[in-house]
Amino acid sequence: MAIQDKLHEQMRSAVEKQRFGFTRDEVLKAKGAYCHQKLAPGDHHEGLLVISHINGGGRHASENGMIIPEKTHSMANLAVLCQRHDGMK
Repeated sequence: MAIQDKLHEQMRSAVEKQRFGFTRDEVLKAKGAYCHQKLAPGDHHEGLLVISHINGGGRHASENGMIIPEKTHSMANLAVLCQRHDGMK
């Protein structure tokens, strides 16, 4: 891996830790790498997966002056969704 790629990976991980309390890889490993919004039993969606807060703490929370309590950075408050379902919520 090139030095530039390693720096990018380190910066990405730092931003994810700040935003979610965990890295993307940690969340996918704990929750499973599939969309958790099921329309039918066993229905798993393919495509780009995103990590999303269930209750508050989204991308613009700190920019808008919201105080983000520690509980928003718990694994229980994170969901793995496909882009389609994340956009619908």
